[in-house]
Amino acid sequence: MKLIDGITTEIVGEEPLIPSQPSTAEYYAIFSGELLKRFPERMQISEVTHFIFDQLKEEKSEDELVKAMTENYTVEEDIAREDVKALIGQLKSAGIISD
Repeated sequence: MKLIDGITTEIVGEEPLIPSQPSTAEYYAIFSGELLKRFPERMQISEVTHFIFDQLKEEKSEDELVKAMTENYTVEEDIAREDVKALIGQLKSAGIISD
């Protein structure tokens, strides 16, 4: 699966250099082309959703997304799989990923 054309992401603010510092980062999805009709404004998303969007700029399977999650975040594989599956379902319902 892969994000369809017309979706970009952006980070506003800064992520902390030291984990204990507060983050000012906000993550957004921005739509263009035909998607702009359905999503006329940028949409604030979570850091994890931003990460998955970046992964889906290229063709990825669910297993590849789960692996990327467990390699980049402190999360158990079964939890990562549940989260990825739920997000994929939402993205499919919104029509912004292709199989």
